[in-house]
Amino acid sequence: MVRGIYYIRVEAESYKVLYDREYRTRSFQHASMRYEDLIHDIIASYSNSDCIDMASNNKTIPKCLVQYEETDWQFIKRLASHFGAVLIPDTTMEGPKFFCGVPIGRNGEIHNDIYDYRKDLNEYRYALANGEDISSSDDFLVYKMESGKVFNMGDNITFRGGLWKVSAVEAHMDGGLLKFRYELSKEPSICQNFIYNDKIIGASL
Repeated sequence: MVRGIYYIRVEAESYKVLYDREYRTRSFQHASMRYEDLIHDIIASYSNSDCIDMASNNKTIPKCLVQYEETDWQFIKRLASHFGAVLIPDTTMEGPKFFCGVPIGRNGEIHNDIYDYRKDLNEYRYALANGEDISSSDDFLVYKMESGKVFNMGDNITFRGGLWKVSAVEAHMDGGLLKFRYELSKEPSICQNFIYNDKIIGASL
């Protein structure tokens, strides 16, 4: 309460939080298994779950993969990093559904003359050093702006004459109106560096 006026702040989580509660340790030793099949095996015990794989391209897992003191979400995120992919929860559907990689998305436009932008040169240099398909540092330019339009992660947005992907969304109330803060990125920059599980170093399994 401020000066006799009550305020309420609400924070919501997507269904992905269900994957992120319990730490597990187990191994997977099926050399012919595809990453996509392994991910579906991991999430099979969760009601109404699904993963839409946009990134693994039928690749098979190494001879042995170990999930060590990781939640299922942490482990799947590490698996996706093997091919540079991010995990994006599908907040439009019922149940813990997500994309492995960037979804195709819907098309839309944002017209806003008020925006911020940044360029992540460290990520650009890392991508170049790891042989990523990057055309220039402009692929790591990110625009931030507000809009009253509703878009989802991965949607395709025309802005300032270019085509961008929605890479972050935050909703908030402004004068009784629901507005959205968006980050727009080029698709090649929406990637995940290789993730290691340092806890497994020296561990006895």
